[in-house]
This record gives sequence, structure tokens and C-alpha cells, in this order.
Amino acid sequence: AFRPTADPHALSFLDILLVTKGRGWYEIDGQRHAVRPGLLIVTLPGQVRRWDVAGLDGACVFFTREFLRDAFADARFLDQFAFFNAGRPSAVLTVSKTERAQFLRRFGRMREELRSIREDVSELLRARLYELLVLMN
Repeated sequence: AFRPTADPHALSFLDILLVTKGRGWYEIDGQRHAVRPGLLIVTLPGQVRRWDVAGLDGACVFFTREFLRDAFADARFLDQFAFFNAGRPSAVLTVSKTERAQFLRRFGRMREELRSIREDVSELLRARLYELLVLMN
């Protein structure tokens, strides 16, 4: 299990984390949330976050806006998804066990693509990420 730091830090990329195990708290830009299995946490670049979680496990994907912009030729591509807007109501979403399984399948497919080291891996990862974003939306 991963033990995140309680020290404040900011990312230069987007982070989507699905918690499958662990308890504690997660704070983003001063807003604290209880961490528990079934929580989907989205951190945007520049947001300040800190953690105190015991037994954390789950699945996550990191990516930059440019990774998607290059494929969709739209600098505002992510703006169509509620979780990636600056004015979003929350950084977290609670997902059901059925939805959790759907997310984990998509994360697993992305992991398989990374392991394959094929020439078209970037395109396949973008497609898998797009599926994930639509499911989140």
C-alpha cells in the first residue's frame, strides 16, 4: 500500500485516482474530504493537495492537457467534462461498486497498453482515457 505525504504539494499534470482501499483524509486547495473505498479523486495542475491516509490502494492515471489536445486538436477539449473545470463543485466523486468495476477495467486496459509498447500506444491510451472521461462525466 502507498502512504502519501501530508506535506502540501502541487502537480503539473492531471491526476485521476480511484480509491479501492484505505481510510483517512485528502485535502485539495483547503477543502478536506474523507478518503474511503469508492472515492474518485481528480486533481488539476497547480492545485495544492495533501493527504493523511492509511492503507491506500487503488488505480490512477496521470496525464497532461497536451496529451489529449494533440489528439483532439482542441485546446479546450477537457472543458466539456465537468470535473476538469476550475468552477467544479468538488474534486471527488463517490462511485458505486458496479461503477468502480467499470473504472478498474478501464485502468487495467490502460496498463495493458503500456506494457505492450506498441507504436500506436499513445493513440490507444488516448482512446482509453477518453472512455474513462466519458464514464466520469
